[in-house]
Amino acid sequence: MLIVDDHPLMRRGIRQLLELDPAFYVVAEAGDGASAIDLANRIEPDLILLPAGFWNRVC
Repeated sequence: MLIVDDHPLMRRGIRQLLELDPAFYVVAEAGDGASAIDLANRIEPDLILLPAGFWNRVC
């Protein structure tokens, strides 16, 4: 899973919650749209978690 959010504290909190469940494995985090696209292309995560409206704010 790739976590995308422009707030580092939110990314950390989401990661900590998800890692409580062994069914979820966070492979990377991104703080902006460009990094998210780059990481998604390179690591091809099964799931990308991002806030609603994120692309409207950063792209």
